[in-house]
Amino acid sequence: MTLIDLESWRREQSERRRAEGQMAALDYLREEISSSGYDTAARLLSLAILSISRQLDGEAEDDGTAS
Repeated sequence: MTLIDLESWRREQSERRRAEGQMAALDYLREEISSSGYDTAARLLSLAILSISRQLDGEAEDDGTAS
């Protein structure tokens, strides 16, 4: 692995951790909103979480790191 590859890998890992944090925050908000009776808003947040997850999975497949 070259220095450029290492920097690229570190950047991708940082972006992935940030996205996973965003998904966790959205999931928390979804739970709070759902428990308050706003089911439609909770479903929209679920779709946002799913979209981020699919984007992460697609990026992992693109760079060969899919599990």
